[in-house]
Amino acid sequence: MAYRIQKVNSLLLKEINKIVCHKLGDARIGFVTLTGVSVSKDLRNAKVFVSSCGDKERDQTVLDALNHARRYVQYSLASAVFLKYIPEVKFFLDDTQIKAERIEELLEEWHKSDDSK
Repeated sequence: MAYRIQKVNSLLLKEINKIVCHKLGDARIGFVTLTGVSVSKDLRNAKVFVSSCGDKERDQTVLDALNHARRYVQYSLASAVFLKYIPEVKFFLDDTQIKAERIEELLEEWHKSDDSK
């Protein structure tokens, strides 16, 4: 990955985190963790990955609230960062934790079946 893209990713993650934590007053958002940002090569689009504590319905509610506020997040980013183009922000659910838990379950099942032989 290009050095510039990495720097923009980390800058956007830091600034969007500040905006979500301190400026958004939506009660639906609650406690969320921004886990990463992935900016396109042309720096026009940014995928923001979000993790929240809750079930699928709660996660979807949080995601809907964040995507509803994304124009405000972009507007706030414009005053916080100095980039030629402010990327179009879209929020996505980070399912890394779910995948990790599933892999751990499969490994435990495999170890149990291996021990019984």
